[in-house]
Amino acid sequence: MIKFHSFILLLIFLCSGLSSCRKENYTFPADLQLPAISGKWYLKSLITKTSTDANLDVTAVTYTSFSANDYFEFKANNAATYSSSIIGKIYNGYYSATAAAIPQTLTFKSGNFVNKYIVTEASTDKLTIYQTAATKTGTVTTTVTDTYTYSKK
Repeated sequence: MIKFHSFILLLIFLCSGLSSCRKENYTFPADLQLPAISGKWYLKSLITKTSTDANLDVTAVTYTSFSANDYFEFKANNAATYSSSIIGKIYNGYYSATAAAIPQTLTFKSGNFVNKYIVTEASTDKLTIYQTAATKTGTVTTTVTDTYTYSKK
């Protein structure tokens, strides 16, 4: 019976200790924040440029039909939401940016979903970012650059 009471006292002690712990909010360093992009940004245009090293011509396609479900939202403490009607998902995660670097970079991460961009414009009403990917098939390298333009309206 003494062991049982000792166990109960230990359990009460542990529970009270755990409940008194507070979760501290982590603050990202200033050089990983980009205050100019705070808020909700709606996708207005996507320009996809494709080129190969075998062909110097660049093919460009512009898309402008997006819904209200195509957006980035950058919140306090680097929290962020990425929504895409094309993917059909909403991702909640965080962003980091290299505010002092040239070029500025922007990374969004939600679990295993990671997007990395180069920032070309971050003003009060316009955010333009791009990402480039290259694939090699045999001896031919194909490069695709997607440039996204967002607006707060």
